[in-house]
Amino acid sequence: MIEPAHQEAIKTQSGWDEVAYGKARMKEKMQLLTAYLPPYLVSNPVVYSIISKGIHELTEKECVTYFPVLRSVIEYALTDIKSKKDEEAARNQLAAQLQSIGSKLS
Repeated sequence: MIEPAHQEAIKTQSGWDEVAYGKARMKEKMQLLTAYLPPYLVSNPVVYSIISKGIHELTEKECVTYFPVLRSVIEYALTDIKSKKDEEAARNQLAAQLQSIGSKLS
């Protein structure tokens, strides 16, 4: 989720500072990408801390215990991203249909 948001920021944000982004810690990166990430992730940056700690420090038992919650958060975020894409596609389709009707009326 972070890398697609990062790529979108590079493409669309004027004055994007790639050097600052590269030096930033994950929490700071999330703040830089706020406009491109699901709001739920931005307001709960602890998700990435848990995942990072799990990779480096948590026991297998702790990982198994935390997995259902993390999975739900990831699924929620992906659902949010898909919803936004579906909404944008529907808006674009409607705009194209209106444009088609408008060109026939002119």
